[in-house]
Amino acid sequence: MKKILLLLTLVFTFYLFAQGNDNMKYCNADTINYYEYITGSSFKQIKEREINTYKNGNNVEYLNQKWNESTLEFDNFGRNTYQYNDNGDRTESLVQKWDVIGKKWVNSNRYKFTYNNKNNKEIERSYFIWQVATKKWQHNNRNLTEYDADDNLTSYTSENYITKFDTLGFSSRQLNTYYSNNKLKQIEYQNFDPTLVDWVNANLINYNYDANNLLIENATKSWSTTLNAYVNNNRRTNQYDANNLELESKLEVWNPTLGVFVNKNLIVSIYGNKNTRVKAYQLEWNITFNVWDSFSKTEYFYNANLKTDSALAYLWNITGPWTKWNKTLYTYDLRGSLTNRLELDWNSTDNKYQNRNKTKYDYNKDTFLIAEETFYRWDASLNDYENKSRIEYSCPENKNTGLLNIENDLFSIFPNPTTGNILNAMVLNPTFYEIYTAMGTLVSDGFFEKGTNSIEISRFTKGIYFIKTQTSTQKIIIQ
Repeated sequence: MKKILLLLTLVFTFYLFAQGNDNMKYCNADTINYYEYITGSSFKQIKEREINTYKNGNNVEYLNQKWNESTLEFDNFGRNTYQYNDNGDRTESLVQKWDVIGKKWVNSNRYKFTYNNKNNKEIERSYFIWQVATKKWQHNNRNLTEYDADDNLTSYTSENYITKFDTLGFSSRQLNTYYSNNKLKQIEYQNFDPTLVDWVNANLINYNYDANNLLIENATKSWSTTLNAYVNNNRRTNQYDANNLELESKLEVWNPTLGVFVNKNLIVSIYGNKNTRVKAYQLEWNITFNVWDSFSKTEYFYNANLKTDSALAYLWNITGPWTKWNKTLYTYDLRGSLTNRLELDWNSTDNKYQNRNKTKYDYNKDTFLIAEETFYRWDASLNDYENKSRIEYSCPENKNTGLLNIENDLFSIFPNPTTGNILNAMVLNPTFYEIYTAMGTLVSDGFFEKGTNSIEISRFTKGIYFIKTQTSTQKIIIQ
């Protein structure tokens, strides 16, 4: 429990620090080249490339090739082909790997998508794995989705393949209910028990709103098999000002001994001109003295266009004043596009900030992103970053179809980059999501509820991934 609560504390801290203005757009790139820099130099080496083919604005083929240093040529590695219905919805995704010995493409896995007739909402997603021995597709899992008359998602059921019975069987499901105004009221998570041959409760989340439809409380309960009932777990309550800006967000955890919720942490926001957040404080509850203790604070500074110039983070020092922690600096071009993001950590020994990570962005005349350079983990002994890479996007002129909007104000991922096992997503609206590798392979999917969601990524290898929702896409980096 202590680890979970610490994670929650750090999650909200990272979220406060990550308030940048990364509002960019990706074109339908024909070719994407991936480079790595040689440490200590500005020389870049090509590592791999993606070649995309489009038809009627839809990506119909994705080809991934690795650079071969011996032959100085690209070698095939992976290929995805996609099919669509008349509405432009993807109906099938076929993933193949290159057989180096046989010099041919071989099947790996396949996804099939089904939509309803009312408004083309996805109602079924099936995943198949190619069986080399039998040369047949085996159904591995399936997700089923249902909606009500107002197009609200009411159930999301997962099924997994059961080898013993050679068929799909229930695994887990999510049941949603709504208020009359279609605001989410409750989410119930259940797991299927094959012994009982029935669904068993797992967790329950209740949502409450004020007269302005702003979320004022979400309370989580866990199922107790001993009591055969839901028991309180934690709850978060929010307060807003007259402009509907969040002033406070308090997390409480249930104390079964006292039979009451007890304070855990509190986030307090202060706003300046034009409703820009200028300060955010995080406080931790002191159970010994029953008072709030300061934990961290972040100060935000803006340019004339109300874009974030910098964010300075501090940690509370019980023996003295606030201690500098880190800061993030942002620069923009004349069109307001983000060009540089520099992250620095405070070095108390040298009494100065030192580099940590840096990202640079380049755009074409249509403000489409055409290159991004990422620099990670500053090494003072080398006077350079340990890892440096560059991605270049070849954008066809005046082709805006299939545009991917990267809007962190609607969809925030944190911490990013990450070295942990949990990735968190803050979304404003419920949505499906998919996670792809840099090679375009789908490695995870699911459903985000409004608010903060957690994704288990311990099985992911280090590298670049893209997380895609129904309205936007963001790059995530696992270090």
